[in-house]
Amino acid sequence: MRIVMPLFDFLNSSKREFEFGNGAYSLRKFNPTTDIPSGEIPGLSRTDLDYLKREQWALVANNPDLRTYKEDVNRLLLSFKIHTLGRFFIKYRLCVEDPSLSSVITEKMNYILPDKSSREVTLAQLEQVNSGFERLQEMDSVQSVSNRTHNAIYFMYGAYFTAGHASFLFVLLFTVLEALFSKEKGGTATRTICERASAFVESRPRCTYADIQRLYDIRSELVHGRRKAAQSGQNLADAHELEFLVAECMKKLLAD
Repeated sequence: MRIVMPLFDFLNSSKREFEFGNGAYSLRKFNPTTDIPSGEIPGLSRTDLDYLKREQWALVANNPDLRTYKEDVNRLLLSFKIHTLGRFFIKYRLCVEDPSLSSVITEKMNYILPDKSSREVTLAQLEQVNSGFERLQEMDSVQSVSNRTHNAIYFMYGAYFTAGHASFLFVLLFTVLEALFSKEKGGTATRTICERASAFVESRPRCTYADIQRLYDIRSELVHGRRKAAQSGQNLADAHELEFLVAECMKKLLAD
């Protein structure tokens, strides 16, 4: 059985198909003629189907465990987000063999990618995504995984899948840093988080102590009402800077 999830706003610079993990999930060229079930599909209108037919690539689950494949796909999408900061998302699941498994996805991944940024995913990035996906799978299966890493992944997932507003994204993404780098005991954590996070990513550009302190101050201003929580250009720009920092930390965490 094959479940096909077309990728919207996805640009594959290599034009090559790609397998993830043990091959249970893959990036495949999307063929509307063979990948869309015939007849009516519950929840999909004619407009939806016309919308679908414009896409060229899809994530494919091959003979998946129906109890767990949705979580696996979300981890794969999270790895894509960490390693590419892309704006693509999935909105439909299609199954020709069993149309009852076809559905509309109501909770899609959000993005805060500036229009000027490159949106093409390279082959090298696909390889990084695959490595990150395997690590996320491993971390989920290890019972002794720390609360820090578990919570960091949990909050990052929540930021992208449930928070469509720049201010919500900002607060949840900063919570990822707090989960990873805060003090072991209570108390003022600003200096600790800034020192630990900047050291972890070796103070590379956009990830220095000063950069992180500025983002921490914005988080405090939003939470305590000194800055308006609004979908403004400045809030979006600051959220993207925080997104970059969090992605760099998560990439290193998964690689190490």
